[in-house]
Amino acid sequence: MLEKYRISLTKVKYFVLDQTDQSSGLPSKYERFTFIFSATFSDRVRILAQHFIRGNYIFLVVGKPDATNEDIAQTIEEVPNAFKKDRIFQLLE
Repeated sequence: MLEKYRISLTKVKYFVLDQTDQSSGLPSKYERFTFIFSATFSDRVRILAQHFIRGNYIFLVVGKPDATNEDIAQTIEEVPNAFKKDRIFQLLE
């Protein structure tokens, strides 16, 4: 999957970008497609997301709103800055 710091997406079925509330430096909301996925999506995050997306968006809820999905496991790893890129590539392999 990883070759010279290039990632092949041919085997990727799902890609989740967390911390959507930390997004910054993005192009104009009229110059891009924006997809926001979250296991939990509070009103605060929804209001912030509306700043980044166009008015004609679709809000899709699967399951109960604001309920954590029991099938999602979260792992927290503390990684020094110098090794973060290498670690993310290890996880993607």
